[in-house]
Amino acid sequence: MIIDPIIRSRIVSLARQYFLDQQFTEIISPCFVDHPAAEATLTAFKTKNFYLPTSPEFYLKKLISQQKVKNCFSLAHCFRDLEANTPYHLPEFLMLEWYELGVDYLATQQRTIDLLKFIYKSLAKEFPKVSEISLSSLNPLLSEPDFNQKFLNDIEPNINKNNLVFITDYPQHLSYFSKPQTNNPQIAQRFEAYLNGIEIANGNTEDETNPFPIPPCSGCGLGIDRLSIIINYDRK
Repeated sequence: MIIDPIIRSRIVSLARQYFLDQQFTEIISPCFVDHPAAEATLTAFKTKNFYLPTSPEFYLKKLISQQKVKNCFSLAHCFRDLEANTPYHLPEFLMLEWYELGVDYLATQQRTIDLLKFIYKSLAKEFPKVSEISLSSLNPLLSEPDFNQKFLNDIEPNINKNNLVFITDYPQHLSYFSKPQTNNPQIAQRFEAYLNGIEIANGNTEDETNPFPIPPCSGCGLGIDRLSIIINYDRK
Protein backbone atom coordinates (compact mmCIF):
# COMPACT_ATOMS: atom_id res chain seq x y z
CA MET A 1 0.00 0.00 0.00
CA ILE A 2 1.45 3.32 -1.11
CA ILE A 3 0.48 6.98 -0.95
CA ASP A 4 -1.15 8.09 -4.20
CA PRO A 5 0.02 11.73 -4.65
CA ILE A 6 -3.10 12.61 -6.66
CA ILE A 7 -5.48 11.25 -4.02
CA ARG A 8 -3.49 12.98 -1.28
CA SER A 9 -3.56 16.33 -3.10
CA ARG A 10 -7.31 16.00 -3.58
CA ILE A 11 -7.81 15.27 0.12
CA VAL A 12 -5.67 18.27 1.05
CA SER A 13 -7.75 20.53 -1.22
CA LEU A 14 -11.01 19.18 0.20
CA ALA A 15 -9.87 19.54 3.82
CA ARG A 16 -8.82 23.13 3.15
CA GLN A 17 -12.14 23.87 1.43
CA TYR A 18 -14.10 22.36 4.32
CA PHE A 19 -12.40 24.44 7.02
CA LEU A 20 -12.38 27.67 5.02
CA ASP A 21 -16.11 27.22 4.41
CA GLN A 22 -16.50 26.84 8.19
CA GLN A 23 -14.74 30.20 8.73
CA PHE A 24 -11.52 28.70 10.14
CA THR A 25 -8.25 30.53 9.49
CA GLU A 26 -5.50 28.58 7.75
CA ILE A 27 -2.09 28.89 9.41
CA ILE A 28 1.21 28.02 7.73
CA SER A 29 3.38 26.60 10.49
CA PRO A 30 7.20 26.80 10.50
CA CYS A 31 9.49 23.92 9.54
CA PHE A 32 12.15 24.83 12.13
CA VAL A 33 11.30 25.23 15.81
CA ASP A 34 13.23 26.09 18.95
CA HIS A 35 11.97 23.24 21.12
CA PRO A 36 11.28 19.53 20.55
CA ALA A 37 7.95 17.86 21.27
CA ALA A 38 6.83 17.91 24.89
CA GLU A 39 5.47 14.36 24.71
CA ALA A 40 7.99 11.79 25.90
CA THR A 41 6.75 9.31 23.30
CA LEU A 42 7.81 11.55 20.39
CA THR A 43 11.40 12.06 19.23
CA ALA A 44 12.21 15.11 17.12
CA PHE A 45 14.88 15.43 14.44
CA LYS A 46 17.53 17.97 15.41
CA THR A 47 19.62 20.26 13.21
CA LYS A 48 22.58 22.21 14.54
CA ASN A 49 20.41 24.93 16.08
CA PHE A 50 16.79 23.89 15.62
CA TYR A 51 14.34 21.00 15.66
CA LEU A 52 11.96 19.80 12.97
CA PRO A 53 8.36 19.95 14.25
CA THR A 54 6.62 16.73 15.26
CA SER A 55 3.28 18.54 14.76
CA PRO A 56 2.00 22.12 14.34
CA GLU A 57 0.41 21.93 17.81
CA PHE A 58 2.64 24.30 19.76
CA TYR A 59 2.69 26.96 17.04
CA LEU A 60 -1.09 26.99 16.74
CA LYS A 61 -1.57 27.07 20.51
CA LYS A 62 0.92 29.92 20.81
CA LEU A 63 -1.07 31.99 18.31
CA ILE A 64 -4.32 31.18 20.11
CA SER A 65 -2.82 32.09 23.50
CA GLN A 66 -1.66 35.43 22.06
CA GLN A 67 -5.18 36.03 20.73
CA LYS A 68 -3.81 36.37 17.21
CA VAL A 69 -6.22 33.74 15.88
CA LYS A 70 -9.38 31.92 16.96
CA ASN A 71 -10.66 28.86 15.10
CA CYS A 72 -7.73 27.71 12.98
CA PHE A 73 -6.20 24.81 11.07
CA SER A 74 -2.88 23.87 9.54
CA LEU A 75 -1.83 21.37 6.89
CA ALA A 76 1.73 20.77 8.01
CA HIS A 77 4.71 18.61 7.16
CA CYS A 78 5.73 16.83 10.36
CA PHE A 79 8.87 14.91 11.24
CA ARG A 80 9.41 12.20 13.85
CA ASP A 81 12.62 10.31 14.45
CA LEU A 82 12.69 6.62 15.46
CA GLU A 83 9.51 5.80 13.55
CA ALA A 84 9.19 2.24 12.24
CA ASN A 85 9.21 3.42 8.59
CA THR A 86 6.16 1.40 7.56
CA PRO A 87 3.40 2.67 5.25
CA TYR A 88 1.58 3.92 8.36
CA HIS A 89 4.64 5.16 10.27
CA LEU A 90 6.85 7.51 8.27
CA PRO A 91 9.60 9.85 9.49
CA GLU A 92 7.98 12.62 7.40
CA PHE A 93 4.23 12.90 6.98
CA LEU A 94 1.44 15.39 6.36
CA MET A 95 -0.88 16.28 9.24
CA LEU A 96 -4.10 18.25 9.38
CA GLU A 97 -4.52 19.85 12.80
CA TRP A 98 -7.29 22.17 13.91
CA TYR A 99 -8.50 23.99 17.03
CA GLU A 100 -11.98 25.32 17.73
CA LEU A 101 -12.75 27.67 20.60
CA GLY A 102 -15.64 27.17 23.00
CA VAL A 103 -16.28 23.50 22.22
CA ASP A 104 -15.31 20.17 23.78
CA TYR A 105 -14.04 16.87 22.42
CA LEU A 106 -17.56 15.63 21.65
CA ALA A 107 -18.08 18.54 19.26
CA THR A 108 -14.66 17.87 17.74
CA GLN A 109 -15.59 14.22 17.33
CA GLN A 110 -18.67 15.31 15.38
CA ARG A 111 -16.59 17.73 13.31
CA THR A 112 -14.26 14.87 12.44
CA ILE A 113 -17.27 12.91 11.18
CA ASP A 114 -18.53 15.91 9.19
CA LEU A 115 -15.09 16.50 7.64
CA LEU A 116 -14.70 12.87 6.60
CA LYS A 117 -18.25 12.76 5.23
CA PHE A 118 -17.46 15.81 3.10
CA ILE A 119 -14.25 14.22 1.79
CA TYR A 120 -15.89 10.87 1.07
CA LYS A 121 -18.88 12.46 -0.66
CA SER A 122 -16.64 14.68 -2.78
CA LEU A 123 -14.64 11.63 -3.87
CA ALA A 124 -17.86 9.68 -4.61
CA LYS A 125 -17.03 7.22 -1.85
CA GLU A 126 -19.49 5.44 0.43
CA PHE A 127 -19.10 6.72 3.96
CA PRO A 128 -18.67 3.96 6.55
CA LYS A 129 -20.88 3.40 9.56
CA VAL A 130 -19.79 5.12 12.77
CA SER A 131 -19.32 3.17 16.00
CA GLU A 132 -17.65 3.71 19.37
CA ILE A 133 -15.59 1.69 21.82
CA SER A 134 -15.21 2.85 25.43
CA LEU A 135 -12.07 2.07 27.40
CA SER A 136 -13.91 2.55 30.69
CA SER A 137 -13.53 -1.17 31.49
CA LEU A 138 -9.74 -0.76 31.73
CA ASN A 139 -8.03 0.32 34.93
CA PRO A 140 -7.35 4.05 34.37
CA LEU A 141 -4.21 3.84 36.54
CA LEU A 142 -2.47 1.27 34.35
CA SER A 143 1.11 2.14 33.44
CA GLU A 144 1.70 3.04 29.81
CA PRO A 145 3.35 -0.33 28.91
CA ASP A 146 0.53 -2.26 30.63
CA PHE A 147 -2.13 -0.11 28.98
CA ASN A 148 -0.56 -0.59 25.56
CA GLN A 149 -0.49 -4.35 26.08
CA LYS A 150 -4.12 -4.46 27.21
CA PHE A 151 -5.12 -2.29 24.25
CA LEU A 152 -3.27 -4.58 21.85
CA ASN A 153 -4.77 -7.75 23.31
CA ASP A 154 -8.30 -6.72 24.32
CA ILE A 155 -9.32 -3.63 22.32
CA GLU A 156 -7.60 -3.65 18.94
CA PRO A 157 -8.98 -7.06 17.85
CA ASN A 158 -12.52 -5.71 18.41
CA ILE A 159 -12.13 -2.66 16.17
CA ASN A 160 -14.52 -3.09 13.24
CA LYS A 161 -12.45 -2.50 10.12
CA ASN A 162 -15.58 -1.70 8.10
CA ASN A 163 -16.52 1.22 10.37
CA LEU A 164 -15.25 4.61 11.40
CA VAL A 165 -14.58 3.73 15.03
CA PHE A 166 -14.13 6.26 17.83
CA ILE A 167 -12.30 5.02 20.91
CA THR A 168 -13.01 7.06 24.04
CA ASP A 169 -12.38 7.17 27.80
CA TYR A 170 -8.58 7.08 27.72
CA PRO A 171 -6.71 7.27 31.06
CA GLN A 172 -6.01 10.88 31.97
CA HIS A 173 -2.37 10.28 32.89
CA LEU A 174 -1.70 8.95 29.36
CA SER A 175 -3.49 11.82 27.59
CA TYR A 176 -1.13 14.73 27.09
CA PHE A 177 -2.72 18.20 27.33
CA SER A 178 -6.23 16.74 27.69
CA LYS A 179 -8.81 18.03 30.12
CA PRO A 180 -10.15 15.38 32.56
CA GLN A 181 -13.75 14.23 32.60
CA THR A 182 -15.86 16.30 35.00
CA ASN A 183 -17.41 13.26 36.70
CA ASN A 184 -14.24 11.14 36.67
CA PRO A 185 -10.90 12.99 36.70
CA GLN A 186 -8.99 9.76 36.02
CA ILE A 187 -10.52 9.67 32.51
CA ALA A 188 -9.62 12.16 29.76
CA GLN A 189 -11.88 14.10 27.43
CA ARG A 190 -10.20 12.48 24.45
CA PHE A 191 -10.90 10.25 21.45
CA GLU A 192 -9.00 8.44 18.74
CA ALA A 193 -10.57 7.66 15.36
CA TYR A 194 -9.87 4.49 13.37
CA LEU A 195 -10.59 3.67 9.73
CA ASN A 196 -9.90 0.18 8.35
CA GLY A 197 -8.50 -0.63 11.79
CA ILE A 198 -5.88 2.13 11.42
CA GLU A 199 -5.66 5.15 13.72
CA ILE A 200 -6.17 8.31 11.67
CA ALA A 201 -7.03 10.99 14.25
CA ASN A 202 -6.53 11.97 17.87
CA GLY A 203 -8.67 14.68 19.47
CA ASN A 204 -9.34 16.12 22.90
CA THR A 205 -10.68 18.97 24.98
CA GLU A 206 -7.63 21.07 25.74
CA ASP A 207 -6.34 21.52 29.26
CA GLU A 208 -6.23 25.30 29.47
CA THR A 209 -2.90 25.35 31.36
CA ASN A 210 -0.70 23.75 28.69
CA PRO A 211 1.60 24.34 26.94
CA PHE A 212 0.35 27.94 26.76
CA PRO A 213 -2.55 29.56 28.65
CA ILE A 214 -5.31 29.17 26.07
CA PRO A 215 -9.06 29.79 26.23
CA PRO A 216 -11.45 26.80 26.39
CA CYS A 217 -11.15 24.90 23.14
CA SER A 218 -10.80 21.49 21.56
CA GLY A 219 -8.42 20.23 18.91
CA CYS A 220 -7.64 17.28 16.68
CA GLY A 221 -4.78 15.99 14.54
CA LEU A 222 -5.56 13.85 11.49
CA GLY A 223 -3.05 11.96 9.36
CA ILE A 224 -3.50 12.93 5.71
CA ASP A 225 -1.12 10.24 4.45
CA ARG A 226 -2.92 7.46 6.32
CA LEU A 227 -6.29 8.69 5.10
CA SER A 228 -5.06 8.81 1.51
CA ILE A 229 -3.72 5.26 1.76
CA ILE A 230 -7.04 3.99 3.14
CA ILE A 231 -9.12 5.77 0.51
CA ASN A 232 -6.80 4.61 -2.29
CA TYR A 233 -6.91 1.04 -0.94
CA ASP A 234 -10.71 1.16 -0.91
CA ARG A 235 -10.67 2.06 -4.62
CA LYS A 236 -8.82 -1.12 -5.59
